[in-house]
Amino acid sequence: MFFVTYRDSVTHALRDEFEERGLEFVMAQRYSTNVADLWFDQEDHPVWEDRSTAAVEKRKDVLIGSFKRAVARLADEQGSDPLRWRWGEIHDLQIRHLFGSEKAIAGFVNLPRTEAAGGLDSVWKSHFDLGNPKAPFRTMAGPAYRQVIDLADMDHGQWLIDTGSSGWPGSPHYGDRHELWKQGQYLPMVSSWPEIRATAEAVITLRAPREGD
Repeated sequence: MFFVTYRDSVTHALRDEFEERGLEFVMAQRYSTNVADLWFDQEDHPVWEDRSTAAVEKRKDVLIGSFKRAVARLADEQGSDPLRWRWGEIHDLQIRHLFGSEKAIAGFVNLPRTEAAGGLDSVWKSHFDLGNPKAPFRTMAGPAYRQVIDLADMDHGQWLIDTGSSGWPGSPHYGDRHELWKQGQYLPMVSSWPEIRATAEAVITLRAPREGD
């Protein structure tokens, strides 16, 4: 409810200032919300006034209208029971391979679409493009890599990446970290060479090319 109301109120306040393409450009800027947040501190900030009307609108006028439109939109998209509305229904995530835009191989190289948590300023930061007219809340950036290290035990940290250690879709390690990442879990991050050698499943040897190769 918050973000749908927030986006509607900001776009409504700016619609008399920009043409549609200009409005989308402003809303798409990653830190545009840092400016917009300041407007909400002032009941009579000039941005709330709609220059196309004779009345002088204030913050509450815009917010009330935006809240009503947000309720109507979510009811239309997710049903009439607010207790069943889910942020993840509109704030989804799909991690895509560089070649994932090709329909013929998209299902093979892209990871499955899933609900996402977090928001613009939450601990689990999960950014979205408010300027996108079709999917303004779809996740586009977030904590791909996480790491926790106890400085008293440097050899045994914890880490996780959002996909896997391989970028090749045919590898078993391409997306094998994704479920753990979604659950906020971690894997051991071993830094001791004797321990690494004792527990390694495989060894990759990099050799300099020979003359003629």
